[in-house]
Amino acid sequence: MRSRAGLVAVCGAMLAAAVALPLGGTAYAADTAGATDAARTAAADTPSALVLTLSPGESAQTVGVERAVTLTCTPSPGGSHPAPQEACAELSAADGDLAALPAQPQSFCAMIYAPVVVTVQGAWQGERVDYARSFPNECVMRAQGGPLYAF
Repeated sequence: MRSRAGLVAVCGAMLAAAVALPLGGTAYAADTAGATDAARTAAADTPSALVLTLSPGESAQTVGVERAVTLTCTPSPGGSHPAPQEACAELSAADGDLAALPAQPQSFCAMIYAPVVVTVQGAWQGERVDYARSFPNECVMRAQGGPLYAF
């Protein structure tokens, strides 16, 4: 019986919080707006470092890594990537969303099936990155990833 009383008390507290939340919503939003801006500024100053790999095949687990580069964007572009400034600018424009990288205009690729997998691991503005994507060939990979995947 005692555990049931505890459960009722917890449910009652949750219900009270749910009812009170709409009443204080405006004040909460005003308080967190400044915190969100501060968090964005802090994230922009947080080191961003990634390791990019290229593997032949349809899956990163099927065959070993053919090429690997490092890319550091914050505090300044660098690493073993051949074009760190351009790659970091492209990542910044996509807000770090690797799936949203813009396709390169005027890209023409042969329809040769030689699949490759790109993996990207590390941190982007304080957020963990663990990304993998397969492409039908390296030309399509570069057309889809632009300067970031040009390694």
